[in-house]
Amino acid sequence: MVTPEGIKAMRKRKKIISFIIEYTQQHGYRPSEREIAENIGLQSMNSVRKHIEVLKRQGALKYDDA
Repeated sequence: MVTPEGIKAMRKRKKIISFIIEYTQQHGYRPSEREIAENIGLQSMNSVRKHIEVLKRQGALKYDDA
């Protein structure tokens, strides 16, 4: 069963993926965590990191930390 919080998190992750793809296509490199947070409307860098880790585990996002 998917909870309202789970749906909200999935929507944020979809926005993060879309932003990373668009930014990378425009600039030739991925955005910083701060740029992701500012674009998505997240206040916490830790929140961005957690979403990115989930996306990596799910196989939806693949890149090194470097």
